[in-house]
Amino acid sequence: KAQSHGSLASCKLATSGPGTPLAVWGTIFAMGVIDVSVLNLSGRYFHFQVKPEQSAADLKSLVASSWKVPYMCLKISVEMRVVEDDEILASLCDSGRELEVSALVVSEKLYDAIENGRLVERAAALTALPQIAQPGDTRAVEAALHALEQPAPILQMSALDTLAVIGKGNKLVINDIATLVCSVCSPHRDTCLKCHALKRLAEIAPKGEERALDALLVGLADTDERVRQQAKEAAPVLVRAGDSMFIARLVEKLRHSDRQVRHAVVETLPIVAGREGVDRAIFECGMLLDTNNWLVRQSALKAVASLAKGGGPGGRHSATTMAISCLQDRDRDIRCEALEILSKVASKGDEQAVLHVMACLTDGERDVRETVLRTLPLLAERGSNRILEAIETYLAHPDADVRHTAVVLMPALSLPGHSGSICALTPLLDDKLARIRCSAIDTLLALWEPVDLESRWADDTFEALLSCLMDPERAVRWAAMKDAEKILTERLDDGCFDERWREALGQ
Repeated sequence: KAQSHGSLASCKLATSGPGTPLAVWGTIFAMGVIDVSVLNLSGRYFHFQVKPEQSAADLKSLVASSWKVPYMCLKISVEMRVVEDDEILASLCDSGRELEVSALVVSEKLYDAIENGRLVERAAALTALPQIAQPGDTRAVEAALHALEQPAPILQMSALDTLAVIGKGNKLVINDIATLVCSVCSPHRDTCLKCHALKRLAEIAPKGEERALDALLVGLADTDERVRQQAKEAAPVLVRAGDSMFIARLVEKLRHSDRQVRHAVVETLPIVAGREGVDRAIFECGMLLDTNNWLVRQSALKAVASLAKGGGPGGRHSATTMAISCLQDRDRDIRCEALEILSKVASKGDEQAVLHVMACLTDGERDVRETVLRTLPLLAERGSNRILEAIETYLAHPDADVRHTAVVLMPALSLPGHSGSICALTPLLDDKLARIRCSAIDTLLALWEPVDLESRWADDTFEALLSCLMDPERAVRWAAMKDAEKILTERLDDGCFDERWREALGQ
């Protein structure tokens, strides 16, 4: 009821809708502000202000926002006349009369927009659908699934978002999204769509759902890094830890021709195996170590190492055994990979593993010998008599590269002051190769201790070192000079001066 009080007029706007009628009161001031309060049946108020020059569309937007309903579903009418969106609010509040405005939610308008609207309108309607539809609503789910089949990424993305709200656990929804992931594989595919589908699939499908697992495998084998990453993130959500069937299917992906795909599988295996499935996964990977493709063997070996890190003693033992067997592989890279893995999965001081690694010192490939040089110190315990006896045999090997590698390894395997090691190294001071003589001098210095100066074998070593000061190779003389200075200083400190060293140093 409107009453005129100078420049002030008031009007009553009563709104109603399905299930939750609203009452909207507004007061129009000459200053140009309409204060609006929205009250629903639960007693909750919503307050906002509009200007008289604003349109009915602005009012609809405010009511839709406060009522949490889609804008496009709202219909506003005055005296049985539908108000157009472009009508001005001031024209609806005539002074001196009662104004009743009805607001009604018409869900049919939303479905009509999904089916017949322009592309952007259809996407917006799909996004708004969960506001009026309950989870599992058959009509809403069917509308979203129909949109998912349309070859328009913007529409499909909105449909995926809607289905994540209203379609959880629905087998038909899971199947259609999985089909989308598996079929979006043309050169013109939308990578973002595939990533989004995998993300929503993880929210909708329960663990172990077969069609979801099919899509996950497709995602892990995708050539795009973003899709593979999204699949890896979805894996722990979709796969039951230790699922032997899925593990076997995933291991088969190690045969993929794309190196990045194989790498993604190696990273995913520990995630889906869990502690209960590590042994099974290692066994499945081990089955690939006999394949003719060396790239597959290499990936399988990496997967074994990755699995062993998170497994128990049994898994580490199996991984160690497999890596040892690969030390005899016909491919150089596999042998190098096996050496690297042994240093990570074998127990520190495992003599069997150390001896097998040491046997690679005679490998014909330089890369393999250099890998032994790098990994053996990480694996061996210093001072093991069995290991020292083995390495001493390589000090006398006819191959110069083997002798040199053994000399360089000695400080990592022996303990300072170990007489057997020093005595075994002394003859190499007369080796025919200068690089071996230099390395032998440096190794002796690393193992030397002041207490050794009075040992019964010290004189023989002194004599050999003294002869190196006269060596024809300058590098050997320089190495011996550095060692002689250290040892001579120690002898002087102990009061055991040897005149021969003074003479040698003087020359």
